[in-house]
This record gives sequence, C-alpha cells and structure tokens, in this order.
Amino acid sequence: MTSPRRPRGRTVDLASLRDRSLICLPRGAGIRSVFDAAASVAGGAIRPAIEASSPDAIIELVCSGMGVGILSESIAAADDRVVGVPIRDVDATAHLGLLWRPGNSAAAARFVEIARNAFGKNG
Repeated sequence: MTSPRRPRGRTVDLASLRDRSLICLPRGAGIRSVFDAAASVAGGAIRPAIEASSPDAIIELVCSGMGVGILSESIAAADDRVVGVPIRDVDATAHLGLLWRPGNSAAAARFVEIARNAFGKNG
C-alpha cells in the first residue's frame, strides 16, 4: 500500500520492495507471516524499516510519508487515503475463523447462527 501522491505501477514484485522503506506488522501477525514466507521463497528475507503495532498505525505512517505499508488488500481498500498495489510474487488466501464459547447468551447463539448462514456451515 502506498500514499496516492507517490508514483506507483499497477503491480510490484518482491524484488522491487527490497530498496523501499517498508512498514509491516510485527512477526507472527498473519499478513506478516505470509509476506515473510513469500520473500523467503523469492530470494531471502526482506527486513522492514518499521514494525507498527496495528494496521491503522501502518496507514498513518504511510500517509505521513514514512514508507510503503504491507497490509491485506481488504484493509488497504477500506481507507481512501492509501492505494493498494498487489505484489505479484505473493499468492496467498486469508482464512478467517469465528471462535465462540458454547453455552453463551441467546444473542451470541443468534450471532453464530447468522455467521454460519452467511459464511458456511463448518463448525
């Protein structure tokens, strides 16, 4: 993701990011793990210049001109101050899960029912 005022192409590759000031979530975060694994396969680790604690912090740092952020497409698309640019070398799909404790309130049970109907019946 980059600021709209920065020059950009339609896509980038991992090699082109090696010379950029990257802003990432800390190690262990889902999107960071995907990025690190892809970089490893494509020629070695890429060390970020800044590790930010949240996606919102990454967006703020990108908007202030501190670098290029590594976030999911859906997060980048939710903020019109930044522009998401796909990384060609990264081919990953995010899988999200809903966790709940059995025996919760009627409201929680209804929420789980709605989620199952909307997103699938696993679990």
